[in-house]
Amino acid sequence: MDKNDIRQKFKAIRKGLTGEMTEAFYNTPEYRKAEKIFCFYSFGSEIDTTELIKRALYDGKNTALPCVREGRSDMVFIAVDSLDGLAKDRYGIPSPEYDENKIVPSDRDTLIIVPGLAFDDDFYRIGYGGGYYDKYLGENTYMSAAGVCFEKQLTQRLPRDEHDIAVDMIATEKGIRRK
Repeated sequence: MDKNDIRQKFKAIRKGLTGEMTEAFYNTPEYRKAEKIFCFYSFGSEIDTTELIKRALYDGKNTALPCVREGRSDMVFIAVDSLDGLAKDRYGIPSPEYDENKIVPSDRDTLIIVPGLAFDDDFYRIGYGGGYYDKYLGENTYMSAAGVCFEKQLTQRLPRDEHDIAVDMIATEKGIRRK
């Protein structure tokens, strides 16, 4: 199967699933020590991240959501203090408005929450094909990265390219997996 076939397969598997990550995620060393949480806003049939975002804000974490600037092939993370005021971006995903003054730079105290259609036993993922997260992870290798998905989105092995970046852990509605 090529990556597009895998995307279609796991979109179908994910359809109709509901849930959010377990409380165990908030007890991981990566979450506890993180001063900054970069998280995606879930949409469609993705595992729900709204409670994660609210919890990070409640816990006093510097919380930011991705913003893809018009005409650009990269993303930045924009600080948010609530989920109010988000607007749908060109992909239909609720996103903060681009504001250069609200860009949050990543550092060693950053935990980035990464979406995926599927994750494998080696912690690689298949995303939607835009390459935004692999590019960001490749440029910011010092941060911790957690993939989040439903347990049914885990598989043994996925095809990967040279630019694909593995995450450090995977959080599902059933628990945490580590390298």
